[in-house]
Amino acid sequence: MLPLLALLACARTCPEGTLDAEAWLQAASSTAAGEWAQYRLEPGHQGLAPEGSHVGAGLSLTWKSEAYAIGDYSASKGSPSVAGDAVYVGIDDGYLRKLSLDDGRLLWSFETRAAQEEREREDDENRGIHGTPAIVDGRVFIGAYDGWLYALDEEDGSLLWERHLGGSIGASPVVHGGLVFMAVEYGDPDGKVFVLDAEEGCTVYETPWLGDHPHSSATVDTTRGYLFIGANNGRFAAFDFLEGEPVWEVWMGAGQGEDGEIKSTAALDGDTVYITSWDHELHAVDVDSGQERFAFAATQDSMSSPSVHQGVAWFGSHDGVLYAIDADPDALYEDDQDRLLWSHGTGAKILSSPTLVPDAGVLLVGSNDGTLSMLGMEDGALWWEQELDGRVSSVPVVVGGTVLATDASGATWRWD
Repeated sequence: MLPLLALLACARTCPEGTLDAEAWLQAASSTAAGEWAQYRLEPGHQGLAPEGSHVGAGLSLTWKSEAYAIGDYSASKGSPSVAGDAVYVGIDDGYLRKLSLDDGRLLWSFETRAAQEEREREDDENRGIHGTPAIVDGRVFIGAYDGWLYALDEEDGSLLWERHLGGSIGASPVVHGGLVFMAVEYGDPDGKVFVLDAEEGCTVYETPWLGDHPHSSATVDTTRGYLFIGANNGRFAAFDFLEGEPVWEVWMGAGQGEDGEIKSTAALDGDTVYITSWDHELHAVDVDSGQERFAFAATQDSMSSPSVHQGVAWFGSHDGVLYAIDADPDALYEDDQDRLLWSHGTGAKILSSPTLVPDAGVLLVGSNDGTLSMLGMEDGALWWEQELDGRVSSVPVVVGGTVLATDASGATWRWD
């Protein structure tokens, strides 16, 4: 049983009127220029590197951190975040670490409750932290498989506040306009998304039960006040958190939990939101109506989150292939499979989500064969490849002329 103070931390609701909807819709980006301060950079998760980033085939290794992982787990690993002169990364041992961007040395570490749980495990299915930290306004936010969301001081890693939200958290916190969006799993199984005040940690809104747990992170439409989330039962849903009500839902696969599990995070592009599923398909869904606009099928399951830019979508699959497709929902095809522009095969499953660097015309993606690859966005040509010490299921990070990635050994790598 949780102690009294922990119980009080579980269910604290913000006072009515805390959220100014009009002001929130006008809020500026939470990420400073030249930083990558949260999962997939921004709340819409399009998979784009910051403007002005430019990398090419001449990258060489600058440093590699210690390997902090203590086991493995089949889900995607957390990715590094960059803010100021530091790199922040959560590892499956249950620790969040701040590393020097300059040389990779450890600056501080924060031990979550999940760390003790991982030390006591008798197998190597370590989960600890699998989300990516968010660093905004001097605070670092991270959830762990202990079910707690933590807010830390960016400078020294001290605890500012914590909230116990559910059974476990495998997703990443998403921050915008003073709010934290946190997808939470329950053991029923079930799940929901909490929207919390970033400064106080109180709950502004929470979705109804999703029917099965979400491993994906919430995608936020900052122009409409919507959030999108997928669950393990194949349910993909939109909620208007400003109005506090559901908008629509659509079922993947055969529906109601039949082969349509969603473990990826949606990418929002204008009036269309894109999501992959274990039904093998990338789905394009109309934001306003929830109607499917098209679907493109890989040959196996996908938990790689799609990236979208200028009418093209890229995603990976368990078949080890990265696909580039025409994602224009208004384009007419007799068969949606004709949308394929190119494909690139790797030596194993692709759980990693591609990062696009439009200013350089390349993308980066990891593979379970332990490689990080740089491909041409236009044709899939291999520009550069690096072999790491474990599978690369995390999202590659590109800031300026720097590339960062974390592998299954728990090592973070930097190339310039």
